[in-house]
Amino acid sequence: LLEIYLGKPKEIWNTDVARFGIDIWMTTTAINESGRVVQAALGTKVHDVKDPGKHLKGMFLQVVGTLFELVITYENVWKEIWKIEDVPIYGETPQEEVPSMSIDIGNLKKLARETLEEVEYIDRGILSEVKESGTLSLSSWVDTLYRSAVQYRKTRDKKVVENLLPFYFARTARFAEEVKSLSDEEAERYVYEQLDVFLEKKHSLREEWKVEDKR
Repeated sequence: LLEIYLGKPKEIWNTDVARFGIDIWMTTTAINESGRVVQAALGTKVHDVKDPGKHLKGMFLQVVGTLFELVITYENVWKEIWKIEDVPIYGETPQEEVPSMSIDIGNLKKLARETLEEVEYIDRGILSEVKESGTLSLSSWVDTLYRSAVQYRKTRDKKVVENLLPFYFARTARFAEEVKSLSDEEAERYVYEQLDVFLEKKHSLREEWKVEDKR
């Protein structure tokens, strides 16, 4: 795996991969090129608690921009995968408490409404959902991500990633409301359950991707 990483073009270190995109790049590259993936039981990743509406804009843009590039790079792999598999864990997972954090849900809703722009490739119903409530359902979030991935592939324009920010704020606000009364374990389980929606809607992503192939 190390040889795979080191074998990548040096130019990649002039991109967001050298910043906050490194984790998603290493993980996605390993999944697609190493043949077998195993998790290491390293315990809880603890760092300074950050409010997503106040501190994570730069991180979001770099991670999603890197992810969209990887979606293009490995399109011949993900288009043929139709199931979710558990990954074995190496080692014993330590029982640790996750630090508590406070999210300003009102600010997230405000940011979502204020930064929202009319985007022609996003369904008007989704735009109205954000305008009216400042939040976004899981189904609408998945649709927004998939349409944006297709648009990014077509244009390779970073503006497509920037246009996702209000939807990210809105989805985070909705998610925070949905899990605020849950335990850490219940919230974690809820995150995993959302994978099913991404898989169910993957057909639409594949079809739109195919349409772009023909243009």
